[in-house]
Amino acid sequence: MDRETALKELQEAIRRHCPSPATLSLDPKRTAPLPPQRPVDEPIAIVGLAGYFPGADSVEAFWRIIDQGISVIGKVPEGRLVGAGVAAAPGVQRDRWAGLLPDVAGFDPGFFGISVGEAPFLDPRQRLLLMCAVECLWDAGFAPSRIRSGNTGVFIAAQDNEYRAVLEAAAVDTRDLYAQSCLLANRLSHYFDFRGDSEVVEAQCPSAAVALHHAIRAIRSGEIEQALVGGA
Repeated sequence: MDRETALKELQEAIRRHCPSPATLSLDPKRTAPLPPQRPVDEPIAIVGLAGYFPGADSVEAFWRIIDQGISVIGKVPEGRLVGAGVAAAPGVQRDRWAGLLPDVAGFDPGFFGISVGEAPFLDPRQRLLLMCAVECLWDAGFAPSRIRSGNTGVFIAAQDNEYRAVLEAAAVDTRDLYAQSCLLANRLSHYFDFRGDSEVVEAQCPSAAVALHHAIRAIRSGEIEQALVGGA
């Protein structure tokens, strides 16, 4: 059987078994249409902001701290030191200084559909990102249901995976706890049912800027319509 005859038989088989034969072709000159691209110099709007910072549980509170020059560095409470497994040798002062988030326990796992079994072992960065993402959408005026199943991307800047090491040091089996760094983005995409890119960017100090660059590039190329960009 020559090549031309084989090609015709394959085309006929496709026509018989495919519901939409008009959309199929083996013509190498015919290609799928590319998504519309935005002009390279078209402005990209940031329409929502949210965040948690030392001494501030919102962007507005953070700006007030910056504006007033307030120092948010203080001693770590005793309970936080014990919880972190920090022990002092005899004769060594236990004072520790840090910039701490105001509320480390204010997380409602049920709101995000997370089981009570998984919640205690959830990477704190995942908790913060989930809460920030919801608040960011509210700040933008979007109900999460409005863009659910939409072509929205998630780009998260992160470095290392220290919490997994903490769990393993405490003899916790992390194989079933979704402790991988990729979950920092994938958890958001899964919860909101976003269908766009979902990636973690690790580029040391410029990670957040690189994540923002990836999001803008994906929007301008037509891959996605909008994006959540964050750092943890």
